[in-house]
Amino acid sequence: MKLSVRLHLGLVSLAILLSGITLAAAESPPAKKKIVLIAGKKSHGPEGNRIHDYPWTVRLLKVLLGRSNISDQVRAEVHFNGWPQDEHTLDDADTIMIVSDGRDGDKFEEAPHFLNPARTAVIERQMKRGCGFVTFHFSTFASEANRRQILEWSGGYFQWEAQGLRKWYSAIKVLDAELALPTPGHAIMNGVTPFRLKEEFYYNLRFDPSDKALVPLLAVPTLPGRDPDGHWVAWARERADGGRGFGTSCGHFYDNWKNDGFRKMMLNAIAWSAHVEVPANGVESSYLEHDEITAALGADNPSIFDRKNISALWIVGSWDAKKRGPEERMQMLKELGLSKFAYNGGSAVDAEIEAAKKHGIEIAAWWYPARDPKIVESTKRHGIHPQFWVCGSRTITATNDAERIEAEAARIRPIAEDAAALGCKVGLYNHREPWFEEQDHQIAIIERLKRDGISNVGIVFNFHHWRGSLAEFPALFKRIQPYLIAVNLNGMKADTTQYPPVRNIGSDESELAMIRVVEASGWRGPVGVIHERPTVDAAEGIKGNLEGLEWVQKEMQQPGSGGPKTQGPMPPAQVLPKPAAPTNPQPDARNSK
Repeated sequence: MKLSVRLHLGLVSLAILLSGITLAAAESPPAKKKIVLIAGKKSHGPEGNRIHDYPWTVRLLKVLLGRSNISDQVRAEVHFNGWPQDEHTLDDADTIMIVSDGRDGDKFEEAPHFLNPARTAVIERQMKRGCGFVTFHFSTFASEANRRQILEWSGGYFQWEAQGLRKWYSAIKVLDAELALPTPGHAIMNGVTPFRLKEEFYYNLRFDPSDKALVPLLAVPTLPGRDPDGHWVAWARERADGGRGFGTSCGHFYDNWKNDGFRKMMLNAIAWSAHVEVPANGVESSYLEHDEITAALGADNPSIFDRKNISALWIVGSWDAKKRGPEERMQMLKELGLSKFAYNGGSAVDAEIEAAKKHGIEIAAWWYPARDPKIVESTKRHGIHPQFWVCGSRTITATNDAERIEAEAARIRPIAEDAAALGCKVGLYNHREPWFEEQDHQIAIIERLKRDGISNVGIVFNFHHWRGSLAEFPALFKRIQPYLIAVNLNGMKADTTQYPPVRNIGSDESELAMIRVVEASGWRGPVGVIHERPTVDAAEGIKGNLEGLEWVQKEMQQPGSGGPKTQGPMPPAQVLPKPAAPTNPQPDARNSK
């Protein structure tokens, strides 16, 4: 009897416990839907001119979503220059919105999702798992080669091409017009009433007339469009795989975000495409000016100079006076508040990776002067995604720039193919060879590789190896920014044309001005600080740089607030000659796109 009672009480207790676990699980909030907003490179004038203002559009949308009545259901991230630094962030996106140019014959660049086969394949993979897809204004342009994909993903596009020629089927007209709502009952139109808009409307867009899943959402009756669909300027499509697509030809004028109807429709569409239930009265928001957006983003987006984004460079092997092993090195990084470093050889690759994983440290980059099957195999086996940093070759002989560009592209191509198979990028690292250290030469190499469909090559810009005029740096940075995948900092002499030694950040004359340019550009990506001093403890070298970077940040916020400049070990200056003028210049790489 006693045993029976005990058993009964035990079963009751277990039932209560399991019930509690079930209730707790049921009460856990669902994961937020991930919205990826991608801004292409700015065209149609400078950023902030309120025309095709892609960067400000995605910034605004991120803040609006974060302050809306669905903020508890969504999280938005923004990426600039047409593609995420790490495209693996797309793998768990619930929807992807592209705000960019599109190719129009020989004018402008292909939209990011169609820039090359590799990128198209990445988006295709997301679509097959049911991810949403949103195109906006110029990103609705597509070539006939991509007709199948765009009709499947979002339902319609601007057709500029016929039989391989720039021959528009679609058309453009600037008009101040009343918009009709052909399907007011669709969730995207929740809370939206007919509104008026001055817009550069694209019309006579190409749709599949047999597509039963296609739904028109906005139409402009006064446009001279062909029947039955030539007046449509916004549409939606729910795919057989469950994914949802939306497109609109609106979006030329940034000031249209002030229009409550347009803004609500767009936020509804983004939410719907991510499988968020659109509220009955729509997604609520208020327009924000640039300063309000910047202030809002400041709280959510730490500076690129935050320690979480900093990699320690050249701290392995002979570059560390204490000759630390992998375990000691990872512990050192944690004590410095860093979680990333670049590997420059000097210890067993697998041991380095294993120690890094054990301590939660990311290997952000390989120093990769030549193709190395061992590093490729270790990268693959451990499932990591570092950048591969490639410097110039000292063995290439060429009589002119054209030959040199071809030779460098041929040398880098197999490295880039190896890296692409691993989901990694290749960075052209300005070091070792004067011709290769010129950023316009690097751009020309990257553009040459793009013609072969290779898109995972960018620029790693090192302050330490740059020898240009400080007055020219803002223009240079603007040219390289679309290609930039990492920036490595260093103290810089007053005469920046002189080859700088490794010097602590904040201890010299010019790095503050250069870092201001990087910060003001809006570029987001990994930043490195260099040790590379064999007679100095790596911990002391990196610590000195971090303290100097903190001084720089204070000075950027308020001149004079940083106090005395930081100091550190300063080896004698090393002066190398500036590269000779090109012998047979290529067309200016900065205008090659």
